[in-house]
Amino acid sequence: MSNRTEKAIQRAFKKLLLNKAFSKITVQDIADESGINRNTFYYHYQDIPTMLKTMVKDDLISLLEQSKQASYEDDLEALLNYVRENEQIIKNVYNTARRDIFDKELLSAIEHYIRKWVITDEMSKSLNEEEKNAMIEYCRSLYFGLFISWISSKNPSVEEFRKILMSSHKFLEVHKRYRTRKS
Repeated sequence: MSNRTEKAIQRAFKKLLLNKAFSKITVQDIADESGINRNTFYYHYQDIPTMLKTMVKDDLISLLEQSKQASYEDDLEALLNYVRENEQIIKNVYNTARRDIFDKELLSAIEHYIRKWVITDEMSKSLNEEEKNAMIEYCRSLYFGLFISWISSKNPSVEEFRKILMSSHKFLEVHKRYRTRKS
């Protein structure tokens, strides 16, 4: 029952974020939209930032669970689909003082995808542990920076973001091939 209530609260919050700035949403707004009372909200969440953290984490964990057998490219496509489906919500959260919540969870998800790519990639097997960790950190920072740049720009399209990510991935593939041949 409680998981269903939490999901209803999160759905209501997402719906509100489509048309309202994060800082303007109150617990009462969420309670009204989800058909619960304020006490029920507080039974499940300490406050709105805690609920936001749980919601983002749940969304990204769900993506990661779906990606267990997927290729890196499929993972990237799933992440882009998530961004596409939640674009307005992401922007409304990201342009607030609580963007740190989103940043932390996004960095964690990006690192998961990059680790999977580096560890399972045939060319990466020739790298030592220090080189793998350096590559993971470099790629994590690169993709996070690209995401921040995309979300901060005026009227960015998800398709443009996709093109930039795919181009970056191709660049990294070429660099890995060069590095592997040089070793």
